[in-house]
Amino acid sequence: MKENYLSVVISSLVLMASFTLMLTLSSEQAEAFGGSESSFIETATAILFITSCLIFFYLFYISKTNGNRYFLRNQRNWFFLIIGLVFLVFFGEEISWGQRLLNFRTPDWLKEINN
Repeated sequence: MKENYLSVVISSLVLMASFTLMLTLSSEQAEAFGGSESSFIETATAILFITSCLIFFYLFYISKTNGNRYFLRNQRNWFFLIIGLVFLVFFGEEISWGQRLLNFRTPDWLKEINN
């Protein structure tokens, strides 16, 4: 019980500190901190998304039980796999599906639709 209480307190403090930081930064500082595709915020978000994805894939892998049945009468908890796939999509979107990393340009017709 103490571990749960401590994790809630630490999470709350981190959230309060991050919101306080966001509210106190000037627009130039905020732009420098998180405004570009290769900023600290973008990189940290991508790392957290792929980490979450891997954790949920692992939870799906170890969720096999001897007697319990989950979704669709299966012995694995498919909810973990679905959430893992959602985080994989979030990760892909965060890194622009590798466009910037692979130096792949968006076609003009797609840019028009995107605008």
